[in-house]
Amino acid sequence: MAAILSLSIGRHSAAGAKASNQDFDGFVVPEPPLAATKGVAIALADGISTSLHGRIAAETAVKSFLSDYYCTSEAWSVKSSGLRVLAATNAWLHAETQRARVDRDCGHVCAFSAMVVKSRTAHLFHVGDARILRLEGRSLDPLTTDHRIVAGGESLLARGWGRIPSSRWRRGRCRSRSATSSCWRPTGSMNTSPPGSSPMRSRPRVAISTARRGRSSRRPFARGSPDNLTVQVVRVDALSDGHAEEVLGRAADLAPPPPLSARMVFEGYRILRELKATHRSHILLAEDVETGETVVLKTPSVDAGAEPERLKRFMMEEWIARRIDSAHVVKARAPDRRRDHLYVVMEPLEGGP
Repeated sequence: MAAILSLSIGRHSAAGAKASNQDFDGFVVPEPPLAATKGVAIALADGISTSLHGRIAAETAVKSFLSDYYCTSEAWSVKSSGLRVLAATNAWLHAETQRARVDRDCGHVCAFSAMVVKSRTAHLFHVGDARILRLEGRSLDPLTTDHRIVAGGESLLARGWGRIPSSRWRRGRCRSRSATSSCWRPTGSMNTSPPGSSPMRSRPRVAISTARRGRSSRRPFARGSPDNLTVQVVRVDALSDGHAEEVLGRAADLAPPPPLSARMVFEGYRILRELKATHRSHILLAEDVETGETVVLKTPSVDAGAEPERLKRFMMEEWIARRIDSAHVVKARAPDRRRDHLYVVMEPLEGGP
């Protein structure tokens, strides 16, 4: 059975010293088949404190993204779906500010950060001064940059959702890793959605559980933070096998292997001998240096390096082979180590020509 994506998500909010909480957050785990084709969406928004409409903007931003993203075509990429939804909601927020005839910094404006975890990739969308960070071991690395400027000795929000008719979005991707946490934290603040906005849950394609709330919300307040505080923590417990478009996307990042011959050591495998060579690929018998296990390596031919489409077809072949479980078909193994070159590891089978 193919591996499924498994996440644990924790979330917490507090108004702190303020009378009201202008943050809003949520996540959605859709029913199949959307769980596989669209992924899990997590979002957080921080309404600007200078506006009475900040809370409305934050709630609208999160709810619109989490609902409208899943209404886009399943044939669209995460990038296309996310950016179209964000553009539409930004236009509405800006129009509301114009209709109210107030300054744009007193209207429907918020900072917004979202992540869509699909297959083995986390897709990031970000504008404003909320933050997305990756926690791995004892290392906490920022994946976004605050959109703030200093004017007159005061730090101000440089970009926000709803400030201008069309906002420029920072978008990025990062590979998901097991036992990795990602956090969203508006500067000086942390929040949970109100009752009635609980996320949908399902387990057939995506397994999910809610993590216990930690003590991270108490420390900023103890140090005198005057802002709201909202945090979401997403732990990747297990990764899926990957989707076709993701596998194809990696083809451009992997170099074709050099010519291989007996006794060479290649990416942790010692080449024993060549089994077959064609104009499309090379088949070699090899030994895992670490475990001593005998395997078969399949690499694209040297000529294929000049033809990107042939390399993509090679990756597609691996993706399909890993999903076929038959005694009559050679099994391709999922990668268990970092790869810098394009190749497939397969089980060896005894047989004749």
